[in-house]
Amino acid sequence: MTGSSDTELYDDIKTLGLSPSNLETLGVAKLSAKSIARKDAHRSKRDNYFVKGPLTFEFIRQAIPDPASRVVLVAKAFMDMEQSNKCVLAKKIWECSGVDTPDHRRRILAQLRKLPALRIIDRLGRPSVIVF
Repeated sequence: MTGSSDTELYDDIKTLGLSPSNLETLGVAKLSAKSIARKDAHRSKRDNYFVKGPLTFEFIRQAIPDPASRVVLVAKAFMDMEQSNKCVLAKKIWECSGVDTPDHRRRILAQLRKLPALRIIDRLGRPSVIVF
């Protein structure tokens, strides 16, 4: 099986017209320095958001090990900022609470659905909404 994948890779290299040494010099695709700097600036700005008082989101990510609890705290903070009783679980909520992968988000939503004090409204093709 591995021999066939090696020959397929070799065929792809031949189609591109690259020698193996040229292929090695290409290396792994990376984000540009400008994109990385923009993403880091965005993350540092959100790290400075706070719940109440000097309790920053960065501190919440470091001090609270349970990701579901972090999501609830961050969502509650955004609800307080917007003076609402519901919050869309958009990318900013997940990033501020330190949850990165879609699989991790799915498992956290499953945990939150079990809580009687919260209500999760699923919207097809759009982010879920948490209601307190």
